[in-house]
Amino acid sequence: MAAEGWDDHDRSGRYFSVDSARNFLASCEPNAILFTGGDNDTFPLWYIQEVEGYRTDVRVIVLSYFNTDWYIEQMTRPAYESAPLPFSLTEKDYRQGGPNDFLPYYENKQVKGAAINLPQYLKLIREENPGLQVPTKFGKYNSVPSKSLYLDIDTADIKSRNLVPEDKEQFIPEKMVFTLRRGGLEKNTLMILDLIANNNWERPIYFNNTSLQGASINLNDYVVQEGNAYRLLPVKNPNPRTEFVNTELMYDNVMNEFRFRGLADPNVYNSIDHRNFALNHRSTFNSLANALLSEGKKEKAIAVLNKSLEEIPDISIPYDYTSSQTVKLLFAAEQRERALEIAKVMGERANEELEYLNDKNLSIGNETQKTCSSSMIWSIP
Repeated sequence: MAAEGWDDHDRSGRYFSVDSARNFLASCEPNAILFTGGDNDTFPLWYIQEVEGYRTDVRVIVLSYFNTDWYIEQMTRPAYESAPLPFSLTEKDYRQGGPNDFLPYYENKQVKGAAINLPQYLKLIREENPGLQVPTKFGKYNSVPSKSLYLDIDTADIKSRNLVPEDKEQFIPEKMVFTLRRGGLEKNTLMILDLIANNNWERPIYFNNTSLQGASINLNDYVVQEGNAYRLLPVKNPNPRTEFVNTELMYDNVMNEFRFRGLADPNVYNSIDHRNFALNHRSTFNSLANALLSEGKKEKAIAVLNKSLEEIPDISIPYDYTSSQTVKLLFAAEQRERALEIAKVMGERANEELEYLNDKNLSIGNETQKTCSSSMIWSIP
């Protein structure tokens, strides 16, 4: 292994797992709560907090662990500079094997089609109200009697506290509506809802992409991107097909706080996991550049795109399907020459890969399909 496969095992000069963790934490405001999805996007965060002492004010919560009572109990205690989380539910409500391990959607005709008040729903759970209980083969479980829950928003209070960027205050709703994605609530999402209802916007709450998609409720309409993390705020995205971005804060984070050690060095071996970390960062650059262009800030958008290509160059991290979006943004920013340069490289590689797969009678994998389909667009003269 050492003699023949050293290039695949040499990790010297590879720092991006640590820098990626730093960039997630740097995306968060002080005293924040950050939800992650699983091992790969969490352990580096714990390392940089525990070993390097960076941003120990941020409470990192793994969504997959958040289904267990022992882990929820940990969140009720201080950690580093992070205070306990403000839950209203207690151990009897989240104990393992209890009535809230999974809360199935069970239609109640009295609330059919209507959203239910979130604080009132949590109160019924705390009171062990029999009206919520439904029989299952595992015993009685609490249920969710509606596919949507809502939280009233005091718009005047939110504006007075300067929680929402001024250009987004027009999108503060009178209530936030959280809709079930699946057939019920997992316990981790019940605890997220309890946190949202009782936090009263005192501590910033963030999600990374995997935790945002892993929750049992749809939070996408109410998150604002501030870096690699998405902050939950009482604002409703008017166009859910595009990211809602705090461009001023995100620009400062991405351009001044993020680190990319070793990514531009072609001699550093980057495994598929590290290349995926880089892909996520390319996507972050694209989201910021797109938002800046929509606000008419072309020069800043160009600076963001240039930094993306400088910090994560093709020579060390080959262009991927996110790079086709970079090409589109370069055209929009009137950087035609650089856009065509990248498009030509991607188009030629797509042709070569497809020809090889065809010659060998091999099937096209999902990643290859995404990369090639986006690249072929730009290979057309």
